Amino acid sequence: MNSRLVSFEQERAQFLAKLDTVLVSHPLRVSQLHSLRTARDEHLSLLRAVSEAKVQLQEEKKNKEDIQLMNDRIERKQQLDQAKVRQLVEGAKVVPDVKQNVELKQGKRPSSRP
Repeated sequence: MNSRLVSFEQERAQFLAKLDTVLVSHPLRVSQLHSLRTARDEHLSLLRAVSEAKVQLQEEKKNKEDIQLMNDRIERKQQLDQAKVRQLVEGAKVVPDVKQNVELKQGKRPSSRP
């Protein structure tokens, strides 16, 4: 029984020693609570900033993709236009030059015949 009592007294002394180390003065406690609140607020503001940055990054990625799609469309249209111009130029080479004979008669307006 004595050993249990001694063991209890030792445990009690350990807990009291821990309790003494935990106790802090009121000004120190207030200072630490203020530091904790400040750090928590700073942490929350940083989390908000990171979240906003992620949203902005997603918007920028979407804008970049939209611009790339527009550029691709413009490039395809430009290629088609160039192909049409080549076709028209080649087609113009195939068509013979048109010559026109103009007859001039005195007192009459000039008339043309193909």
